[in-house]
Amino acid sequence: MLSCSLSRQFGKAGRQSFAAAAAGLGHAAARQRSHYPPTAPAKPPAAASPPLLHSRQLFGGGREVLIEHQGELYRLQLTRNGKLILIK
Repeated sequence: MLSCSLSRQFGKAGRQSFAAAAAGLGHAAARQRSHYPPTAPAKPPAAASPPLLHSRQLFGGGREVLIEHQGELYRLQLTRNGKLILIK
């Protein structure tokens, strides 16, 4: 190991100066010496999922519903091909 070879070459003073030099290398060197795996960055909290409505719930047995949004009236229609059309 590196500390063993330093001990043989430079004795206790060499180990201490190596430790002092390594401590001054900064965060990147400290991560390399760490015995623990690097931690992953914290993930932002997941956004809440929007509510899910099935078209059966909206239309019931019909093919058209009215939606009021900010004082405006919209018409949501179910076509013969099963597509949705929103009309202001």
